[in-house]
Amino acid sequence: MNNLLIQGNLGKDPEIKQTNSGAKYARMTVAVNMSYKNKSDEWVEETQWFDVTAWGKLADKAGRMQKGQPVFVRGQMRSRKSEDKVFWGVRAQELAPLAKEPAQAQGATTSSAPKDDEDLPF
Repeated sequence: MNNLLIQGNLGKDPEIKQTNSGAKYARMTVAVNMSYKNKSDEWVEETQWFDVTAWGKLADKAGRMQKGQPVFVRGQMRSRKSEDKVFWGVRAQELAPLAKEPAQAQGATTSSAPKDDEDLPF
């Protein structure tokens, strides 16, 4: 099964294009932010970038989205070869705009996770 779920923010406005035969498609990048503790017990933040292509009606939907907007993408990983390189991307099968969470919109973060392991119920 080749099924990928991405929730992140658009890195730029989607580019709407057409093939020579008239098929409409949209190209966009989605940034997914991750954070974790490294070996030194310090928090590290990373951003993973995904190249996404949406076809047909999904391209129309992408055309109404803009840079920075939170989005959900369900799709398949696809590869294409170019001489000595392989490029990976995501072909969208579902694309949905997401509303910004109030805490996210104001730059604040909240968490109900326990502060240390002693607070865990198991």
